[in-house]
Amino acid sequence: MSFFYKKAAKEPKAIFYQVPESIITDDYEVNFSDPHSQEGFCLIRAEIINKTSDFLILDRSKVVYTVEGKSQKLKAKYIVVKPHGKKKAALKSTEMAGLPARVVDVEFGGMNRLPVEGKIVEMEDYPLPDTKKEIIQDKIHVQLVSLVKKTQYTQCKFQIENKGDHPLLFNRSKINCTAEGNEDTWPIEGKAADYKILWPGKKTKIGAEFRIPGKIVDMQFANMLVHWNETFLISELVEFESSSFNLQIDEAKTEERN
Repeated sequence: MSFFYKKAAKEPKAIFYQVPESIITDDYEVNFSDPHSQEGFCLIRAEIINKTSDFLILDRSKVVYTVEGKSQKLKAKYIVVKPHGKKKAALKSTEMAGLPARVVDVEFGGMNRLPVEGKIVEMEDYPLPDTKKEIIQDKIHVQLVSLVKKTQYTQCKFQIENKGDHPLLFNRSKINCTAEGNEDTWPIEGKAADYKILWPGKKTKIGAEFRIPGKIVDMQFANMLVHWNETFLISELVEFESSSFNLQIDEAKTEERN
């Protein structure tokens, strides 16, 4: 009598999934690629396309993977997509029980819009030479950290700190100055810039250079005022509805890659 035993199928070290459908809205598009899991992680690559004139922010901590009823939020991090820009992101979990898994449930939340508009911070003019040391408005702190004054130019650098509860947008190209003995307003040197984000509790530095012909004003000795105008805007995140989908095993690709 002879016995035949069927060899047990080898468990794959990695499971590859069918690519989820793109998320498409009037404001953004998210395209997915390379979804797979191993014993130590589950990973989806995403490309976020911003269709708006505002910032898009993905809060990774609101992307949730669920395997066999147990869920894990991704590590907290803001992924920033500039107006009408695009950004790639790796949405990778840490080790989870049950990985690699044939099915992973995904809640894709945390997509936000950060409007490039809001409350203008009416910051007090900053005197040069520095006699104020620090100015504060709406929990935004501005302090001069360096200053060079020559006959034909002035270079200065400010530390900006956001001690408020909301994101601060700032745009250095909105800054200009006036000088004692001349009624004109003089723009900051350099190309026009876009707004950037300063998150609550964070600091950054803004550099500014001004040039006035020496025959009009000797900047080395003239008292000056830096005007902030619309440099600072306090904005607020607006969260979109979340999306949910399943990662389903791609049998052919899994077999091919193991």
